Amino acid sequence: MRVAPNVITQYAHEHIPITKHMGMTVLAIDDVQISVLAPYAPNINHRETIFGGSLSSLESWRVGRSCGQSFRMRVLSFE
Repeated sequence: MRVAPNVITQYAHEHIPITKHMGMTVLAIDDVQISVLAPYAPNINHRETIFGGSLSSLESWRVGRSCGQSFRMRVLSFE
């Protein structure tokens, strides 16, 4: 059973509150990768760069092994 990206996004927002604050959205997921997007504005620091914690949070979506499948993450962009 394949889960739609918007369902994963909603689940993350409800159970991992930082994903909602970051504005993270799951764009696509398949047997090989998960693609996520987060807007730049809520994830910027005083140096006009991305917070390390925001980048680490997105990177943590690289789930390694799930349901016997190997996944790799592609962070598309901070807009």
